[in-house]
Amino acid sequence: MEYTKDDIYQQVKDQIDIVDLVSEYVSLQKKSSNNYFGICPFHHEKTPSFSVSATKQIYYCFGCHKGGDCVAFIRDIEHLEWKEALEFLAKRLHIDWQASSSRRNTKEQEHYQEQKRQFLLANSAAKFYYAALRSPAAAEMVNYLRTRELSATACGNYGLGAALDQRDLLVKYLQKSGFSEKEMLASGLVRIKNNSLYDLFRRRLIFPIMDRYGRVIAFGGRVLDDSKPKYINSPETPIYTKGEHLYAYNFAKKFNAPEILVVEGYMDAISLLSRGYHNVVACLGTALTHKQVRLLKLLDRQVIMCLDSDAAGQKATYLSLQRLELQGLSPKVLKVKQAKDPDEFVKKFGIEAFNNLILQAEPALNWRLNTAFAQAEQADGSFDESVFFQAAIRILAAINSPLEYARALKEVCKLVASYDESTIADEVKYYKNTQEFQQYQRSLRYETREMERPEAAKVILPEVKQQPPVNEPSMAIPPAFVNILWLLCNDNSLYQNFAAAIDNCLQNVKEIQALWLQCRQALMKNTFDAPTLLNILSNSAVSLKDKDQITRLFLQESSIKDSKLSQESLSHNLSELQRYELKRRINYISWRLRNDDFSSEAEKDKLRQQYQSLSRKFWELKR
Repeated sequence: MEYTKDDIYQQVKDQIDIVDLVSEYVSLQKKSSNNYFGICPFHHEKTPSFSVSATKQIYYCFGCHKGGDCVAFIRDIEHLEWKEALEFLAKRLHIDWQASSSRRNTKEQEHYQEQKRQFLLANSAAKFYYAALRSPAAAEMVNYLRTRELSATACGNYGLGAALDQRDLLVKYLQKSGFSEKEMLASGLVRIKNNSLYDLFRRRLIFPIMDRYGRVIAFGGRVLDDSKPKYINSPETPIYTKGEHLYAYNFAKKFNAPEILVVEGYMDAISLLSRGYHNVVACLGTALTHKQVRLLKLLDRQVIMCLDSDAAGQKATYLSLQRLELQGLSPKVLKVKQAKDPDEFVKKFGIEAFNNLILQAEPALNWRLNTAFAQAEQADGSFDESVFFQAAIRILAAINSPLEYARALKEVCKLVASYDESTIADEVKYYKNTQEFQQYQRSLRYETREMERPEAAKVILPEVKQQPPVNEPSMAIPPAFVNILWLLCNDNSLYQNFAAAIDNCLQNVKEIQALWLQCRQALMKNTFDAPTLLNILSNSAVSLKDKDQITRLFLQESSIKDSKLSQESLSHNLSELQRYELKRRINYISWRLRNDDFSSEAEKDKLRQQYQSLSRKFWELKR
């Protein structure tokens, strides 16, 4: 069945029971006729504060203040964008909006079908490699895994496989599975030479790479000896683009943890995963890309970088930190002591020691300064202060936050005894005028453009827009406005009948203008309900206290059945809101008259007249 862009969201909300959906992730207990409670999956708690209303079809946590409808729940629990969450639920209901010929041309349809076939092929290849690792011919690889202390259970959980030392085993398997030569070549797993097809991976341990939905999209192959190249990855395909995915991300997102650790290689990630540390991903390359940073940002956790300590790893860490900070994150860096990487550390000291080591991760600024300090230490044990000083000047010049700069300046002074703060600050100003710093600024502008570049949509989604966030400080909502929203939510026809009076009143109240405009759009479509309101609130600047109060009100089962009583209540609350706005303006003018020492007498007379006029209106309304 095909749906238009206007009704897909409503179709999903109408067909999914939020209690059933949430129960797949959270153990719920019935507390009243239609309300359920459980332990919140979004933050750590002991007493259940996570509520689900069967009649309102909404959820809300009174601890962390997350709330919304079924789409918002999937967005939060699966760490997806809002459109992706809608697609997730639409697929669950078998709503194939991509089949709409009115919105897709022939080329797009062909690309979509090609993607479907490539997903099937990648899944078939993963099964082939998985089975091959369990064959007698893979004994050498099994022994290698034992030396790396990886159990058969761990290998099975993460889909490890084997590419045996034969030219075209995968080719023959895929041909028997019904895949064409064109499809095999497009997958990158098969190549052609002298009109003969052969496998890309041979005599390698295979790591399946999955996207964030858990679908196999590519593979990495590792040799067992010292031959080069040590790793080979799948080339780019219709379903895999380098730099857009993180290894083990699909596992890490399932666990509610305060941090996410970024390591360099597959083995580091697998070693930690197999020992019970699930908050780890591998970057599938050197430095994190901007698209990988976006994935990490969706997790809403403390990002901790733990790349190799060699020159290439240090360079990748610097660039990764810069990209993380550009997207508003505050990353930390973990130094693995007494081992060359996390894999070796957990083998020597165990996972508990590693958990303790995680707590010692240092902020990015401290890591930069400490790294510069270590590089200034000479082979004979002496310390070259000038080397550290020059590195510290570059670090200070790159800091934009005044508070961060002041803190860093004090840290540098502690490490460099020969210079005081004013001398260092002067050197920073001088350095900012050099060609080297100008080059750094240009590279930063390039990184910013790359970060802001819109992603090419690989999957065509319906044009259902989420309400944009309101970038204002937290605001308080007048109680009368909350009552009006409750009345309109219970009966959308109230707005249709009294639109002019409602708009005239609400559009004049500054605190609620932006929120009202979003609610008004839903009312005009006659789709204003509790889930819609909570979605709007989740992206607004409303204070947490008001969100709690509104949610508690809307979780109540009561409603006004008498239309006359609803109209009277609406009229009363509109009058209350008018008095609220008049009182606010009166208080502002009163403050101006008391504190404005620069206005002329004529201007003050005008303010007094406004004050008297507004006061008369206020008391007339109150009577």
